[in-house]
Amino acid sequence: LNPRSIERAYQQLEQLGVLATRAGEGTFVSLNAPDGETRERWVKLDHICREAASQAGALGFTIDDLIDALVDLRVPRNLEHDSPRQE
Repeated sequence: LNPRSIERAYQQLEQLGVLATRAGEGTFVSLNAPDGETRERWVKLDHICREAASQAGALGFTIDDLIDALVDLRVPRNLEHDSPRQE
């Protein structure tokens, strides 16, 4: 498994309220269940992600390509280099 994938899984589980992290102590299963609204939002996001992955795959892109493209959306682009990533 890719360590980044594990890190993302932990982050998602923490955002869902399933895990709780305590500095210096570790990560534990949370005793507080996430509320229905939070669960519903994550279900919708999961659907969006699966649909995007499916469409990207149909175009010949990998999940890693999709993740890279999403990360690029988060980082302000230099206007001089506003073209898609070339590899």
